[in-house]
Amino acid sequence: CIRDRNETDRYRQSGFIYSMNTQIVGKYAFVAEGSEVNVYDISNPYDIVHAGHYDVDGALQSDIVVKGDYAFIAAGTEKGVVALDISDVSNITLLDYYNTNGNAYGLQIVGDLVYVADVDGIVILNVSNPSSIEFVGDYATDGDAFNLAINGDLAYVASDGEGLVILDISDPENILSVGLYQTSKSADVRIIGNYALFGMREYGVLALDITDPSNPEFVTSYDTNGDVLDITVTNDYVYVADYDNGLVVLEIVPNEIEEIYGCMDDNATNYDMEATVDDGSCEYPFGTCDCEDNPFEEYCDCVGNIFDCLGECGGEAYIDECGSCDLDQSNDCVQDCSGVWGGDSYLDECGACDNDSSNDC
Repeated sequence: CIRDRNETDRYRQSGFIYSMNTQIVGKYAFVAEGSEVNVYDISNPYDIVHAGHYDVDGALQSDIVVKGDYAFIAAGTEKGVVALDISDVSNITLLDYYNTNGNAYGLQIVGDLVYVADVDGIVILNVSNPSSIEFVGDYATDGDAFNLAINGDLAYVASDGEGLVILDISDPENILSVGLYQTSKSADVRIIGNYALFGMREYGVLALDITDPSNPEFVTSYDTNGDVLDITVTNDYVYVADYDNGLVVLEIVPNEIEEIYGCMDDNATNYDMEATVDDGSCEYPFGTCDCEDNPFEEYCDCVGNIFDCLGECGGEAYIDECGSCDLDQSNDCVQDCSGVWGGDSYLDECGACDNDSSNDC
């Protein structure tokens, strides 16, 4: 789990550069800058070359996601979500756009679906054909949805004025609220295992335990001293775009988990459900007894014996067909000629079976 994040480095850029988002794909950096998508060849970081651009007709961009030969842009209120063909970065072309009717701000792509935080809430679009974007479903948040992260069937939405909104998106046409962590400020969210890293503007970065999505719990926080706008996670580091405070790099430090020694095999008689380290102390039943030599319910000893009909453990007495219990086979009852156990019918010389001697032939 996450215990803390330590600041390791900071980079401050002088002046004001209006670059809202960047995605690196191979040797190219795709940058959403104002109303333009600019592509830079960064194969030589010491000699960056401008490789291409596309002007989204004055629409202010805030996010960009690249998938294969396509780039999807969050282009605010003017264009919504824009799909571009970037197979030739020197000749980027428009394929389609879909106006979400809100302010398209943050994007996530999973499979053929684009999940959009458009301030009014989230919108789900099908982009299996980027030349014909189709609406799938939406959900209105109470706050301003600025960004989101998708993890399986759940969407984690940074909703300013509301908090971290957790939604069940397993059915995109019927999105359901699952949980909420209330905060007054929200900007971005990223998921790492069972934790959500939550950017809260001037309040820094918060770590939440989301093991139970219906009840997210506070773990720790870090005040970046700026205004968190965007979070990127790589390996053990968190990179924070902290507005006029520049780039803040935080380290994820694993929590020291208390080790509980005990038996971890649930087949053992001394299984400890709270143990985190198996100490080899597991005890198992011996034969037909438990570890304290108490026979199990149907047995009378530890080697599989049971009581006979005379109450002797491991005895050989048995009950014959007439209900008599003893060890003497010679007195066991037998069937008479009519099939009755212990009956007195018999066959006479003429083959008649009954117990009336007066009619014997």
